[in-house]
Amino acid sequence: MTTINFSMFAFDVPDTWTHFAEAGRCVCQGTNNEELIVSIGAIASTTGTTAPPALQSTLVDAALAAMDRAASHPDLLIVAPRQRLHSSPLEVWVVRARTTDGSVRFEQCVATNGEAVLLATLESPTGTAYGIEEWIAGLRLAPKR
Repeated sequence: MTTINFSMFAFDVPDTWTHFAEAGRCVCQGTNNEELIVSIGAIASTTGTTAPPALQSTLVDAALAAMDRAASHPDLLIVAPRQRLHSSPLEVWVVRARTTDGSVRFEQCVATNGEAVLLATLESPTGTAYGIEEWIAGLRLAPKR
């Protein structure tokens, strides 16, 4: 696996995947037409303290709403509605969908560490072994610089 440090988060993708930055996002592409797009919204503080909980909550709520809107697209069928995962040290929510013809998986996750919110979208052909659960297993905080 290849580790990518992106803002406050680090994650792993298969060694055969390529990755590049595009419009402030990290885009990873697999050899089987998989595509992972990762965006991060950070809560900056000018005083060096953590952001107020209300601001953190607003950013998480906005990311969850974006995830729900994307999964409810008319060309998609929701396979598993949004749920919170408890298998990660980060706060993580996942939704799983597929195209109406069944050919493409559409999986999204929102993760937060209280200072930043990550939104990841993984699109891959149905039957591809690498999915959002495998990606989340390698999701963690990036080392401090």
